[in-house]
Amino acid sequence: MSGRPVSIDSKENIFGYWSHLLCDVGAHKARLKRFRKKKFLECSGYFWAFRNNVIKKFPLDIPEDTVISYLFREKGYKISYVPSAVVYVTFPKNLHDFIEQKKRTAKGHEATRKYVNIKKIPRTKSFKNELIEGHRAIFYPESFKEIIYTLALFPTRLYIWMLVFYHTRILKKEYQDAWKRVESTK
Repeated sequence: MSGRPVSIDSKENIFGYWSHLLCDVGAHKARLKRFRKKKFLECSGYFWAFRNNVIKKFPLDIPEDTVISYLFREKGYKISYVPSAVVYVTFPKNLHDFIEQKKRTAKGHEATRKYVNIKKIPRTKSFKNELIEGHRAIFYPESFKEIIYTLALFPTRLYIWMLVFYHTRILKKEYQDAWKRVESTK
């Protein structure tokens, strides 16, 4: 079961706005759509619960919230999305922290291919999916300022995915469990 992350940051600045957009459009609407269509969805790393003793051993070189949904699915379990199960989250407050957090998360999702047959259970968080589903973001802004913030998110996310590609495919640097804490979220 996965709950719904909701940003507590102010939409008045670009990073707070991005956090709302990514929670509301990127996470909530995507999970709700997949859940209603009875498609596979990934649990939120911020709020999830699962049946005990189903998975005996978790890989340590990949984020558990990234791989756990796939491991349960491979055992025949379905993932539920409960939008009313809300968790309030604070997000990065500067560009450096935003890029580092999103890069770490994307690298974690890239690492799922080591443990999961992604042809059998397609990944839900990938560059390809952002290209296909990212257009929904253009309907989110409610003011001219928010339109500018939204348009600024596209090249930022592209830059992050380019970094992920460079780190994972060129430098062969996989996700590592010893991640640095994102200070501006604390």
